[in-house]
Amino acid sequence: MEKMRYQNHKEIRIGIIITLIQFLLWLPVFLAYYPGIYTYDVLWQMLQGSYVNYNTHYPLVHTLWLQFFYNIVGAKWLGNYNAGIAISTLLQMLFFSFCLSYVYLFFKKINTRRSICALWVILVGMFPLFPLMAISSTKDIFFSGIFVVLFVSICMDIVDEKYFADHKMSQIIYVTSIAGVILLRNNGIYPVLFLVIVYVIRYVKNNDSCRLKKTIFGIVVGMCISTALQYGLKAEKGSINEALSLPYQQLACAYRDHRDKMTQGEIENIIYFIPDVEQYNPRISDNVKNSGQASSDIKNFIYMYIKEGLHFPKSYLKAFYELDIDYLNPLDTSLARIYETDELRGIIPTGIVDGMQVERQSLFPNLEKVYDRLFRENEYEKSMLLKIGLSPAIYLWVIIVVAFIALLQKNRRMIALIGYLAVYILTLLAGPCVLLRYALPYILCVPAIVACSIWNYRNAI
Repeated sequence: MEKMRYQNHKEIRIGIIITLIQFLLWLPVFLAYYPGIYTYDVLWQMLQGSYVNYNTHYPLVHTLWLQFFYNIVGAKWLGNYNAGIAISTLLQMLFFSFCLSYVYLFFKKINTRRSICALWVILVGMFPLFPLMAISSTKDIFFSGIFVVLFVSICMDIVDEKYFADHKMSQIIYVTSIAGVILLRNNGIYPVLFLVIVYVIRYVKNNDSCRLKKTIFGIVVGMCISTALQYGLKAEKGSINEALSLPYQQLACAYRDHRDKMTQGEIENIIYFIPDVEQYNPRISDNVKNSGQASSDIKNFIYMYIKEGLHFPKSYLKAFYELDIDYLNPLDTSLARIYETDELRGIIPTGIVDGMQVERQSLFPNLEKVYDRLFRENEYEKSMLLKIGLSPAIYLWVIIVVAFIALLQKNRRMIALIGYLAVYILTLLAGPCVLLRYALPYILCVPAIVACSIWNYRNAI
């Protein structure tokens, strides 16, 4: 017991040290973009409650977080909006750094070489993806951090079956991560439900209910908090259109390519369900899905979708590939040009949303200019290292290779682990477009899954 307690304290101490090192390495980028990168959906979230009703399209817990630091900390307590946002950004950086330190602890758990562990810390601290994401106000940063903590917790179970049962702190982190994944993205529930299926199978075969109970408990906690927030804030439910991004896109593509082969009734049906079908853009479904009317008659929409798919399967496949090309082709950089507005352009947008009382006050303007040139003006494409390192497809193909190896080895636990990632990735492939922040959760999991695969290989010899 004393040895276990010492080990727990040692892990906590190492985790704090790594968290602080990564945080300090990110500080120059934070100061260059002070008070942070305040863009993406921030304006729409800030308007909720005052000008429009709260809406579950955006995670309510994250909306409240943004509003608290902008309206309460910034406006009321400090009398300075920038100061409120800066505190929010710094706390987010600490949280994100802690989550990534969990990967480092996993490396130590499986006796990874010190040089590899040190390389991971340097990579997290210095590779532009991490500091720029850490200071971005989007919900995806919190979600990605919690997602990778949950993933590493499952990895721990593979390399040491008793670790989870013997460590109360690990159980608390696991349950909290389950609840967090559910609270911070609407599609977060799907990989969690996959875990339930995996642990039900384990219970039936091995009578092992520890993980199953904790997973269900985490789901209950997450759903209870979500429901309480929804009713407490009288929030409206998000539109079903987001989940129908791919079907809308496929129908619009079939309409564009084969309108001359469709009957007048088919054309009228498509225009009824997608009034802006003429605005089809192969790289993003927002142009068509935002006008979608599937919710008015979902049965007829599904019937029409299947019918047109049987008539024009090539258009459906083309629409899928063109929408998700950056998840599939490592050399494609279309995702860097999806948005052309000043605040959102580039592979990693670094602007500040219009309409908010937040101003950029860079303390390192030269560093800001270099990063803007690279990632806002897309000059990163001139560097093969940056181009590959910022390609979502590279990480997806690494996961596919690891999955292939697991299948060859018939390693059920590794297959289940990859299944957790696969379910989330499938929700991305059916999403509205490819963005680096959408891919960030599985990108962060790649080092852990590779390390886990190598550990399995070594222990199988």
